[in-house]
Amino acid sequence: MPILNASARHLATAGLALGVAACGGEATPQLPPPNVTIVTTAPKDLPASIELVGQGAASKFIEVRSQLNGVIIERPYRKGSDIDKGTLLFRLDPTTHEAVSRSAQAAGENARARLDNAQRTLKRLTPQLASGVRLYTALGGPWSELGTARE
Repeated sequence: MPILNASARHLATAGLALGVAACGGEATPQLPPPNVTIVTTAPKDLPASIELVGQGAASKFIEVRSQLNGVIIERPYRKGSDIDKGTLLFRLDPTTHEAVSRSAQAAGENARARLDNAQRTLKRLTPQLASGVRLYTALGGPWSELGTARE
């Protein structure tokens, strides 16, 4: 067996001392026991409640359309509210409808004037026709005018 020199012996002694210290040293600290709460349970009736999220939809969809053309100047009802039959929904600008009404009145007056004129002409020419005078061309205008005026 070879003989170790002094520095090798010191190194071996230090290693052995470290090994012994590592194996047998102090005990590691332990954690304290955890806190525990003890609860006694008893049966109990609880009311059942359920909350659900849903989505509603209308059973009927109604589209409101005007029977007249025009500019809406007022909407008296509140959007989304219930309404009854006959409730005023929209107020239209009366300017356009007043002009159409005046035009229709003027056309009616014109037709009455043409009717009166055709009746006067027919009344004037009917006796001549009874006397045998040929007035077919003269009566053609009043007869046709009388027919269109009555329409």
